[in-house]
Amino acid sequence: MHEDYAAQFLVGASSAAASAVFNLAMTGQVNWLWVLLAFTAPFLVLRFYQRSGFLPFKKWCVRDNELIARTGQATGYGAWELDTSERSHWAIHGPHKPLARGKYRATFRLKINSTIGDEAVADLDVAARHGAKILALRTLTIQDFRRADTYQDFPLDFYLLHDDNEIEFRISTQGAQRRLVLDHVALSRRL
Repeated sequence: MHEDYAAQFLVGASSAAASAVFNLAMTGQVNWLWVLLAFTAPFLVLRFYQRSGFLPFKKWCVRDNELIARTGQATGYGAWELDTSERSHWAIHGPHKPLARGKYRATFRLKINSTIGDEAVADLDVAARHGAKILALRTLTIQDFRRADTYQDFPLDFYLLHDDNEIEFRISTQGAQRRLVLDHVALSRRL
């Protein structure tokens, strides 16, 4: 993720420290073993940071042009409303961002206008390689919502075996006669 300022600080500070130790070793003020330590320790610290799951989570919204909507409209409150009576593959998709190998959770924050019935409303998925590889999939029915007109979080856990450059979060509508509202999709790292 490009907004990981803690990792950028770690890399910058450790590079400065390694450079200072190297300069001291060149003038004979410290032993050359310190140079080896100065380059190994920052690498290990950064590696631990990345593996431990302390990366900040990120939210994506249609209103910020980070997610792309093929159908629907803005609600006026920053969310995006979909008419689920129209069947639409990938009614909302994006942001097509790179992610490193690891365990993740994508959380779709949604609400629906009525909880009467039990039809399928939407498919939520996490995909890679322009949709060719589905990493997680969940079909939502009307009964998955506890209350009408109240936001609820729907998590999808997934695991990347390798770094991937084109991760996207998608919503496909199924033809139920409801209005579905997406507030955002949040991504967090899992341990």
